[in-house]
Amino acid sequence: MDDKNLYPAMIGKLRKMLADSTVQIAALQAQIDILAKENQRLTDQLNKDDDNGNA
Repeated sequence: MDDKNLYPAMIGKLRKMLADSTVQIAALQAQIDILAKENQRLTDQLNKDDDNGNA
């Protein structure tokens, strides 16, 4: 197979890899958002306990 025939296949594979990576990044961003909210909730609870003299 010469290079001219190989390039479209390579480009197609790279596009699929990029699309898969984009989906994975979106999923990771969603998980980060969830963890950030949980972290904020726990921090708020800790600060509330500190303000009330509880530990």
